[in-house]
Amino acid sequence: MDTSPESICQTILAELALSGLFSGDCQINKIVGGAVNLSYQLVNNKQNYFVKVFISDDMVNIDRRRQFIQQQKLASLGIATKPIYLSSEQTFQVDEWAYGTSLLDVEMPEQQKYQALGKALAKIHGIENNPELNLPLLDLPTRWQDYLTKANLALSQSEAVEIEGWTNSWYTAQATDNCVCHNDLSLQHVLFNSSGIIFDWEYAAFSNRYFDIASCLQINQASSSDEQTLITEYAVLSNIPELEVKSKVNAMKPLVKFTNKIWFAAADSKIK
Repeated sequence: MDTSPESICQTILAELALSGLFSGDCQINKIVGGAVNLSYQLVNNKQNYFVKVFISDDMVNIDRRRQFIQQQKLASLGIATKPIYLSSEQTFQVDEWAYGTSLLDVEMPEQQKYQALGKALAKIHGIENNPELNLPLLDLPTRWQDYLTKANLALSQSEAVEIEGWTNSWYTAQATDNCVCHNDLSLQHVLFNSSGIIFDWEYAAFSNRYFDIASCLQINQASSSDEQTLITEYAVLSNIPELEVKSKVNAMKPLVKFTNKIWFAAADSKIK
C-alpha cells in the first residue's frame, strides 16, 4: 500500500464503499499516535469507527485473518474492541470505536495508573487460551534470531554465551508460567473506564507472564516506586506471593531489554 496520507485515505474509502457494510458517505481523519502502524477515525452515518493501517507486518509476521478471529473472541470476553472489517489485502482493519480516555491521558496520580496496569495484566493472564482463541506459543529465542537476521547483527562470543543462558532460562520458565499475554501493554493501550477495554493485541501470545510484566514496565519506563505498585497489585489479584512475582520479573528484565534492543535495530534497518 502507498503510505502517503492521501493515498491511504483514498484506498480505505474506496474499499469500504464496495464492502456493503457502510452506507452513504464516509469521512476519515488521521489520529496522531501509534509507534509503527497508522490510525484513523472513520465516521459513517454519525457512527464512529477506528481504522488501523498495518505498516509493521515485516516485523511481526502476523496472520491478520487469524488475528481478526482472535480479536472477535477477545471482544466477546469484553476485553478488546469488536473488529468489523478486514481489508481484502489485509492492509487495514476497521473496529468499533471505544469511548473513553487511556491511562496515559487520564488525570490521576501515577500510583493509581500503575495499580490499573497491574489489574489489566492480572485480567489478561486470567484468560483461558482455549481452541477458539488459539493464541500462538511465543518462541522468544526464534524471534531473537529473526530480528538479528533482519538487522544484520552479528553477536560476539560473550554475547552468544549470554543469550544461550537466556534461552535456557526461557524454555525452563515456559514449563510453568505460561498464560495469555499481551506483550505490549503501554498506558496508552488501556482504556480507563468501566468497559475494561485493552487495545493493540498484535503481539499477544501464549507466553511467560513475568516476561509480559517486565515488558510492560520497560515500555512505560516505570520508576522503581511505580514498579512496586504494579507488582503488589498484580500479586494480590493473581494470588501469587509478591516476592515470587518480583524475583521472576527481575529475571526476565535482561531478556526484555535485549528483545527491545534488537527489535528496534531490525525496525531501523527496514526504514533505511
